[in-house]
Amino acid sequence: MAQKVSLKIAAYFDTRPGHAKQTLGLLGALEELTPVETIRIDLPHQSLFKELISWLRFYLLPKSKHIQGSSKVDLIIGTGSRTHIPMLTHGRALGIPTVTCMTPTLALRNHFSLCCVPRHDQTAAAPHIFPTNGPPNPCRSRNKHDPHRGLILIGGKDQKSHHWDTQSLLVDIGVLIDEDNSLEWTISSSPRTPEETNNGLQQLASHRANVTFIRFEETKPGWIEKEYDRNAMVWVSADSMSMVFESLSAGCKVGLLPIKWKRTDCKFQRCEKYLRTHGYVISLTDWRGGKTKWPSFEPLNEAMRCAEEILKRWWPERLQ
Repeated sequence: MAQKVSLKIAAYFDTRPGHAKQTLGLLGALEELTPVETIRIDLPHQSLFKELISWLRFYLLPKSKHIQGSSKVDLIIGTGSRTHIPMLTHGRALGIPTVTCMTPTLALRNHFSLCCVPRHDQTAAAPHIFPTNGPPNPCRSRNKHDPHRGLILIGGKDQKSHHWDTQSLLVDIGVLIDEDNSLEWTISSSPRTPEETNNGLQQLASHRANVTFIRFEETKPGWIEKEYDRNAMVWVSADSMSMVFESLSAGCKVGLLPIKWKRTDCKFQRCEKYLRTHGYVISLTDWRGGKTKWPSFEPLNEAMRCAEEILKRWWPERLQ
């Protein structure tokens, strides 16, 4: 049997690690299904004026003569609103599919060939909208979890979505650890975690022999994925939904530490409600009250679902 020619993909990246993980997860899944050759295009920060010029060029010019990457690209993918105009300009010029792993702004949504969007975004149904149970990511269940280990992941401040209360969070974590003190616990922060919260977590860990606190800046690339592999139980502050879905994809039991939302209709609150309603996670209150058992379900693999959808639409022969 003749070897398949590689599918040539231009992958656009902004500077946000969370967006990169979604794109890399999709690329990894595609590589499992078919030979892939990737051209990586990193977009630097642009001024508001340059972004405006890019929008005007996209809407006013039928095609651009200045295309980054190879002219022999088959597919364009990327995540993050800053990638959208460059992706669409590139895709339109070459007449090839453009795919994003999020819900684009309404003004651009119908220009994409395919949008892989989380169900909790409640995006209106359309032929090019592919609903997912959370964003794609590179995590997979490797069945290496140690039932005697637990991981606690902390987010941080976001002025738009929630109120951050360090003291309440520390109390909740203390209760969680003390009620399940047979486990070896690892706590880690994130780039958004305030310094006072970091200091409080450090102090909390220093008084308990079975707790280790690691600041985000002390971790190396790939650290969190290894922690998902070895910890059977993961508790995540509810503002950090990307880590929730990574944990679910890694096959962990996942609990949510409460966050006080500023609005009851924000996408994070909708996401929390979706996860609890469908039995993917449990809340700290329900766990303490014994109202809910740990959910039992197949680990998520949304990256593979998205990859299969892409090939089914444009290259079905590569699925054979």
